[in-house]
Amino acid sequence: MEKSIIISIDDICPHKYSGRIAIKNCINIIKLYPNIKFVFFIPLAYQRISGRVNILTNNDNLCENIINKEPLYLSKDIDLCKILLSLPEKNFQFGYHGYFHSKRNSPNKSNNNEFKYLNYDETINKIKLMEDEVNKCKLQHRFSKIFRPSGWEISYDAIKAFIDKGYTLHLNKYKDYNLNFPKEYIKNKIFYFDFSPPDTQYNNNCKNIHVVYHACEWLKNFIFFDNLKELLNLFVDKNTVFKFLN
Repeated sequence: MEKSIIISIDDICPHKYSGRIAIKNCINIIKLYPNIKFVFFIPLAYQRISGRVNILTNNDNLCENIINKEPLYLSKDIDLCKILLSLPEKNFQFGYHGYFHSKRNSPNKSNNNEFKYLNYDETINKIKLMEDEVNKCKLQHRFSKIFRPSGWEISYDAIKAFIDKGYTLHLNKYKDYNLNFPKEYIKNKIFYFDFSPPDTQYNNNCKNIHVVYHACEWLKNFIFFDNLKELLNLFVDKNTVFKFLN
C-alpha cells in the first residue's frame, strides 16, 4: 500500500531564533532522504510582540531575546532570500503564513491572531502586502498560492477573501471555523493537517500523513534533526511518497 507524507514547517523568517537552523536541519535530512519534500510557511514581515512562549528550548535566555520591536521584512534580509532561492525546487515549496504574524495593535497580547478578526477588504489588502513583499524578494516564482494562518486563527471573511483570490487554505482540524460555505465553493480549497508532534502524535498506520513543525527554536515543536529523523525512520518505507501541498 502506497503511503504519502507531507512535512510542513511554520515561521521560517529573518528572526534570529526562527529560520536558519531549521533550514540547516532540513538540508541535513535531505542527505539521508534525497527525495524528501518540505513546505515552508513564511510570514513576510514577522513581528513578535510578546515574550510569552509555551516552552523554551534548553537555552533559557531565549525568552528575553525573542521580541522584535520592528517588523522583520524578508526582503531586507538579503542573505536569507539568497538561501531560500538556492534551495532545490524538488525538495522545497514555499507558502504564505501572514504578513506580521501578530496583531500589531495589541502589544504584549497576541503574536498569533493577525487574521482572526479581519474583514474581507482588510484581508484583501493583507494579501497584497504579502505578495508585494514576495515580489521584492524576487521569490514570486517559488511561492505557491497556499496559506496557513498564524496560530490557526482566521475569520470567516478572511477565508472567503483567500479563496476568492485563488488560494488554498491549510487549517487546524481541531478548531471550529464555522465553515457554512457551499461545498462546491470550498472543494479542494481547504485542507487540514494530521499531526503536530509532540502535542498531536503521529502513527505509522496512516495511509497519508501531514506533519506540522515550527522553525521557532523556543517551541517544543521545533524541527530538530533528531525528531524528524525519528519520524522518518518510523514512517518511511519503500512505498512512501513525499509530497508537496496542493
